[in-house]
Amino acid sequence: MWDLALPEGYEPREAIVKAYDSRTVDYPEGGCIFTSLPSRNYGDTLAEHPDNWTECLLWGGKQKRDILSTPGFPSPIPRPPQTRHRIGPSLFGIGMFATRDIKMGDLIMSERPLLASPIVIPPLIPNFPEGFELTLSQSLEAKMAEFEKCLENSLGRMLPENRAAFLALHNCHTEDGSGPIFGRIRTNGFGIIQKTEKSGLEAGDYGCVGVFNAISRVNHSCAPNAIYDFTVASFSCQLRAIRDIKTDEEIFISYCSTSEPTAARQAKLKPYGFECTCRVCSDPTSDALLAKIEASTSGPSLKRLSKSNEERLQYSKYWMATIEAAGRQDLKQYGIHIRMLMAATAGLERMNELGKYKEMSKAWYLGRYGQPIKFD
Repeated sequence: MWDLALPEGYEPREAIVKAYDSRTVDYPEGGCIFTSLPSRNYGDTLAEHPDNWTECLLWGGKQKRDILSTPGFPSPIPRPPQTRHRIGPSLFGIGMFATRDIKMGDLIMSERPLLASPIVIPPLIPNFPEGFELTLSQSLEAKMAEFEKCLENSLGRMLPENRAAFLALHNCHTEDGSGPIFGRIRTNGFGIIQKTEKSGLEAGDYGCVGVFNAISRVNHSCAPNAIYDFTVASFSCQLRAIRDIKTDEEIFISYCSTSEPTAARQAKLKPYGFECTCRVCSDPTSDALLAKIEASTSGPSLKRLSKSNEERLQYSKYWMATIEAAGRQDLKQYGIHIRMLMAATAGLERMNELGKYKEMSKAWYLGRYGQPIKFD
């Protein structure tokens, strides 16, 4: 057990803040940048600008340059044609619920983060008195204290409504040395900007995590009915249905990869302070079923199939029904089987069925990846 007490005589520094024009992109490297994205004018209100703004703590100027140079930035956030969600009491405390029937691929809601900050603590230099000898745990505690001071500046820059919404979020990191702001980030944050082919950004080790007013209240399930995706152009997170959702059904996302076995998922969820008891984790046969689902689209399994389109049609229908019964439509194998049904019905010249599976593939792909699929 680490002793996370701050070293005697140590006081975290107040951040030294230098003001820049909001249009500035050429910042000195190696420092924290406090900025609102999109830029906010003095006196702007949420009533006038309901898309909101994100208070960002970025490390170095490159991240801001990458964001501002994203094609289409800042686009308005996409919105569903009518309200499709509500926040309310849940078996898990507070959760999000559907206010109407929602189809696979439909946009449930979209919002900008209240706060965005580095995924890891940037290399801040703690203000240690000369001659200090620190344990590893004391060094970690000091770094978190320095980071908390930086985050206090970000919180102070927020609109009062956004600050109140942020502080109303749960904090499960009250006993590990995290401050009240950093603790809420660790509890409620989602990765939003990372070095990926899709993002086009090169944030390196300092990708961003975002904390949201509504989406951060969505509870976890290893059999989620929704998936979130972050778009830099609108600087917003879109929550979409990965399967049909009924009115008043609770909306769930997964906080970890659902393609891993139960023990691995439980280990990933441990920092959140709960043990998952969803339908997948409660089923002792779920790991074996997951292995079979993954094998169903593997090379060896497909090689054993005959070239008969009818056999391939029945094969994928069986696996789609199996996946649906388990509530695992978020798995990529579900999308592969839809495509296999498209190929089989095309080969059988059943054009009505082909059209049905083509539309299903479009909806699944939009829900799974947050962007439309293009067919040749």
